Amino acid sequence: MFIAETHVRRALIARARGDGAADGLVARAEEVLASQPDVGSVAELLDAGKRGIAGLGPRPIEQPGQDPLGRRQRFRAGLERRAVSVVNRLVRHKTDEELEKRFGSARVQKMIFTAMARGFRPDLANGFEGKIAFELARYNASSGFPDVDTWTIVVQGDHAAAQPRHVDDPAMTVRASLPDFCRLIAEELDPVTAVYDRRIRIEGDFVLALRLAELFGGASALNDVSD
Repeated sequence: MFIAETHVRRALIARARGDGAADGLVARAEEVLASQPDVGSVAELLDAGKRGIAGLGPRPIEQPGQDPLGRRQRFRAGLERRAVSVVNRLVRHKTDEELEKRFGSARVQKMIFTAMARGFRPDLANGFEGKIAFELARYNASSGFPDVDTWTIVVQGDHAAAQPRHVDDPAMTVRASLPDFCRLIAEELDPVTAVYDRRIRIEGDFVLALRLAELFGGASALNDVSD
């Protein structure tokens, strides 16, 4: 799976950059995926990345024995569309300073990460269990250096919980400015482009990192602080 993931990463970064070689790299990634077993999650990543870069939404998630857009999926999709509408107003076209002012307090960050944990989608996690650490930098005007807020989401089975601290041996660490983190969760920042531009740094499971917004409820996580 590592070889397939490497090809997918190269292809998506090239597509995000608009490189002339992108189509060839995507075709090569698809060839590798077709030739290897047990790469379903990586194949989903390639498809989701291509759609995201093209400005398309994710494909509907099919559950075994259910209609592709059954009642539960339609209800959830409706909630998420309403959340996106609200959150777009909060995040889109806002400066870093404006986003730090709205989302920078410990109280608001607790609301965000609690909502992310509550919105965890085990059906998209491909069996993942572990700790995901977040290090979010905020500008400190008095010192001229960034303050870093640290949070962890612990995933165990179908449950996720948020903790306002760093933990040892996380499966993945996400480092970003607080404003870019908010844009990522609100799906206003493409994760592939953000990684290539070094606006977001990932240590650990790159495939999982590109699906963070989808995995933890997307814009719904910011909906609680819309007032």
